Amino acid sequence: MVTPPTTATTNAETITRASVDPVKRINQAIEALDWDGAQAALDVIDNDGFRVCSATEADWERYVESEDQAMKSRHFEFRDDSIYLIEMSGGLHASIAGGIDVAMLEATRPEATGTDYRVLEACRDAYVDTTLEPAASKLPKLSPDCSFGPAMETDAIFPDWPDDLRWNEFHTLKVEVGINEGWRSMNRKVAQYCTFPGIRYVLCVFVSPAMEVRQYKLVSITNNELEGPDPALVEPIPITVDTPVRMDARRLLALPDDTALPGRFPAEVVLELNPILRGAWVECRSRHNRNPPPF
Repeated sequence: MVTPPTTATTNAETITRASVDPVKRINQAIEALDWDGAQAALDVIDNDGFRVCSATEADWERYVESEDQAMKSRHFEFRDDSIYLIEMSGGLHASIAGGIDVAMLEATRPEATGTDYRVLEACRDAYVDTTLEPAASKLPKLSPDCSFGPAMETDAIFPDWPDDLRWNEFHTLKVEVGINEGWRSMNRKVAQYCTFPGIRYVLCVFVSPAMEVRQYKLVSITNNELEGPDPALVEPIPITVDTPVRMDARRLLALPDDTALPGRFPAEVVLELNPILRGAWVECRSRHNRNPPPF
């Protein structure tokens, strides 16, 4: 008996998804994007991304895990059975993320903290791999722009789950930088980061492409619960010379209350975002422009 074709079996996208490797299919969709349309959509402040293609969560995870990405997975977001482009590649994003990484490492270098080793380490855009964990322990495959966690030599309270968690996957601070990516996407990521073991802070920085809008939110998390209201209900703070970001050192190092801070490690780690943005402005300006940053 011949089974008549159905909508499901004749739908072109269904056939393509079933017959093509998901990483290859996503790469093809990225390469076929209307880049002018994508740029125009993402240049709108508070945009909600530019749809690339449909995908299952398993497809998306395969892409995140793959070394064969047409564009780094951190430029995309998976939601509602689709992949969305949320951040264009560009020098401004890289300059700001790199500046935050350098500033955090400089503020906590051994010479400044009086320790024989670096007690707060940078893990950049590493995601926490829970592929082999039971379903209840799986975490979203999010790649932050920067991440930081205590060194193995510290007395940090190491999370007791997932069972296969590695030390370099233990991050107390995650950082997200958005140039095209707006607050709607970053607020969603904060909610997802709340599920991560040992997380204490999520710092989100938004700078519009022309840098006329410069804002941040610092969200505190305790025992995987937000401290305070939903980030979507919190107004971002303008980044100026008068708005340093202050983080409790004991929380960053995941230390018990009765454990002393190592060496001369400061009680607060202060991150000045305005100089980082000024440096990024200089790096990204035209080579013929010798004017100082206008902020």
